[in-house]
Amino acid sequence: MPPQPNHAEVVEGLFRVVLSNTSFKHLNTIAEENIKLRDEIEKVKSVNDYQDGKLGRLRDELSSAKQQTHDKDVTLEANRKEIKALTEQISVAQKELKLANKQLDAKAHQLQTLESFAIKMVPFSKDDIFSRLGSLFQTARSVAETYFGVDLAAKTLDEAVLWESIRQHKRVRNEIPMPLSNTPSAKHMRMSAFLAILSDELCSKVFRPTYLLEHDEELSELLSELAEKDALRGSYLRSVLLHTESKYQSTMANDRFKNTVQIVFAHFEPLLSSSTQKDSFRSALDKLCKTACDYWQHIQKVNDKVEWTFDLHSPECDWKPFISKASAEPGPKQQPNSNGNSSGSGPSSGKKSQAPSKSLPDLTSDLVDIVVWPGFYAVDSSGTEDGLTPGYALWDSQVLSAKAEEKAQLTSGPHRAARQSSRRSRTMSISASNGSEGNSNSNGGFLSSRVGGGQKGA
Repeated sequence: MPPQPNHAEVVEGLFRVVLSNTSFKHLNTIAEENIKLRDEIEKVKSVNDYQDGKLGRLRDELSSAKQQTHDKDVTLEANRKEIKALTEQISVAQKELKLANKQLDAKAHQLQTLESFAIKMVPFSKDDIFSRLGSLFQTARSVAETYFGVDLAAKTLDEAVLWESIRQHKRVRNEIPMPLSNTPSAKHMRMSAFLAILSDELCSKVFRPTYLLEHDEELSELLSELAEKDALRGSYLRSVLLHTESKYQSTMANDRFKNTVQIVFAHFEPLLSSSTQKDSFRSALDKLCKTACDYWQHIQKVNDKVEWTFDLHSPECDWKPFISKASAEPGPKQQPNSNGNSSGSGPSSGKKSQAPSKSLPDLTSDLVDIVVWPGFYAVDSSGTEDGLTPGYALWDSQVLSAKAEEKAQLTSGPHRAARQSSRRSRTMSISASNGSEGNSNSNGGFLSSRVGGGQKGA
């Protein structure tokens, strides 16, 4: 049996033949290149897949951008329409604004015209008005004390006709007794009568809301009602009235205070015995009334309306008893005796009595309804009334004392009273008489420092 071939060696030989063959080598090269090409194809395919994905995303982004662009175009168009509408509205508003400005200019011109008809009112100052009115009363009381709180000449007391004008004045008639003597009570009544007549004339002529009308009672009542019910309207109305014919009102204010001086002087001039006293009194009265007029012209321009009242029962003001130096002087009791004469140094006495001084009436005594100086109060923008300066009235006991003396003089008969006054005048000291004239002569300087100043309040 022939020997078996070694298959492994055969196969190995075949492989060697194949491997050594040029075709195999070429085929192997092609196989390797094929593998490389497959790898490159896979890479290209992978790149293509990536690019396809990226392209898809770009397509999506482009689509989204197109949508956004469309939306923006829509928004832009809406904005254009809105801008156009706003432009039209602005144009209309500008036309309306132009018209409104014209109307505003017209209103401003109208307001300026209306304001030109009124004066600028002054803010209310209670302290200022209190000082002015209080000073005015103190000056008036000083004038009263200087000229009528002193001993009058015997011939003045003997002539009842000299007193008739005072007695017939509405503020004195049947209210303030006027004993014809130089007793403290008589002096006090003379001073009270002077203040009552002076204040009445000032209130009726000078202390007015305006000086436009000669008879302005109804206008004054209207302005007082407005001050309480519609203060702003009342204040504006007063400002218009005060600016109306202002030069005329200034002239009228001057005429009114001079008229007041003339009337008051005519009442009391007969009581003064010497021309020096009369001239001095006229000068003091003129300064007093001029100051009152100046003060009131300022008060007229105050926002809050200032009112006066003679009503003792009005709740707006405080009321005080009028006390003078004469009321504090020692004097006799004034009770009439069995002969109809007053005891002490009345008209029948040849000398001034040195009887113990009588005490002043008790502060708790009731005031009688005889006002010698009005009270003043202000009405603010809410209609609230606020007292400024107190009014002054007489005590019941003061009036009764003077009435008793006056009655005693009336019952004694005119001739007997004249003889009593004559005897009394002969015993009156020369120094007292000279002192009276001296006071009047020096009064000008005294009043010069008081008028417009004086104490604050009364």
